[in-house]
Amino acid sequence: MKNLKLLLLLSLVLYSCSSDNLVVEEQIIEETPVNPGEEIVSIEFPDKFIPNNQKFHVILSDNKGKLIDVKTHSKNKENLKLFMKENFEESIQFTLTFIEVSKYNSSLYNIYVYSNLTKSMLEGGIFFQPKPFSLEAGFVNLETEGLDYHILNASGYGYSMVKISDKLSGHYTSNFNNNLDFNNIFIKYYDPSDINNNRYKWNFINNISEVNLLDENDFRTDEVEIRHLETNVPSELPLLELYGYENDILFNQIAGHKIYSANVPAFGFGSNHYYSYANIFPKTSYSLCFSNYSLFGIGIPPTNIEVPDKTISSTFSENDKLTFSGTEGFEVGRVRLDNSALNLNIEFIFDGETTDVIIPEIPDNLLEDNVKNAINSGQLRLVQVIAENYENFNDYDDYIENVLKISSPFYIKSPKRERICKSYISNLILPIFEFPHLERFR
Repeated sequence: MKNLKLLLLLSLVLYSCSSDNLVVEEQIIEETPVNPGEEIVSIEFPDKFIPNNQKFHVILSDNKGKLIDVKTHSKNKENLKLFMKENFEESIQFTLTFIEVSKYNSSLYNIYVYSNLTKSMLEGGIFFQPKPFSLEAGFVNLETEGLDYHILNASGYGYSMVKISDKLSGHYTSNFNNNLDFNNIFIKYYDPSDINNNRYKWNFINNISEVNLLDENDFRTDEVEIRHLETNVPSELPLLELYGYENDILFNQIAGHKIYSANVPAFGFGSNHYYSYANIFPKTSYSLCFSNYSLFGIGIPPTNIEVPDKTISSTFSENDKLTFSGTEGFEVGRVRLDNSALNLNIEFIFDGETTDVIIPEIPDNLLEDNVKNAINSGQLRLVQVIAENYENFNDYDDYIENVLKISSPFYIKSPKRERICKSYISNLILPIFEFPHLERFR
């Protein structure tokens, strides 16, 4: 009987090890789902969110910058989810880092680091919207005749042209990825120091590829308005950038034409300034910039501008510690670090009340080693620090809810924004991308 039991046991072992049963066991193992952990945030990507020459990575880090999860966008429509293995309380803060790597002759790295986030702030996920980018471009080199005013240029969404040696030279987008109806070019020709004698002239062209010559007869002076500014800082000439939008769709895409861009000269007493512009667009926005302050708004600038007497600061030490000292009532903080030799820009966005800014750890095999090492070892330069006050937002949570989560231009929900700035390399605020959009404002 004992030998019979041993024989039956041996037969059972041999049967279980047969090739057919091994296949069944392998199938069971393969079909058993792997638990990725607790979902922290989901990010909805539309189709064609980035151009073919770009990669897009997302890093989830803890409140010390340590890596939790990392994913790469597939370039297709998808719901990308990031997880953590351990239990994650609703109130625990974390950081999301978005990395854009663009390939041209060399690689360009634009990195956006959002800190002081919680699960409750991002409940429901982030929804990126389709954004128009250039699929095809054209180039112009227009002859000019008798155009000797100080400014002759064209700048707007997807196009830029400047006067070089009596020619208007530059590029324009002839085809956008989402069929954006944006084909017109606004050319401005003026002398900002003389607002009289019809010194502001303009042309709005929808067939720039067919134009070979520009002269005085090509420009218009109708529908030009003169406006007045008065400030409390007579020693400064504010930089005014005025944008015109052809319709609501383009306004919501931040796809506008720059219809004024110059330091507004003083007339009479130093605090009085005058400028002209073509009042031909149903919607406009403006950016008015001083040495340590900027004001963005919908419409045209108010007549009286009060520059607040506020200061902010930041420090970046050799041990990679980045600090921020903001100002009361300004909900959002920003710091920019860069490494120009590597074409690397890092924009940190965080709660304006925080003092310590998180620098995330970059994992291996995501970026080029020299870029990864530069970030992880602090081979970076402190560029500028900014505190932002949004008219309709009460706190950083409002900013995340109304801007980042729905991929919306901030001015849709808050038509006015103030920035206090301290620059470490410039006498003005450097333009900042309105992530994930492709437009920059000061």
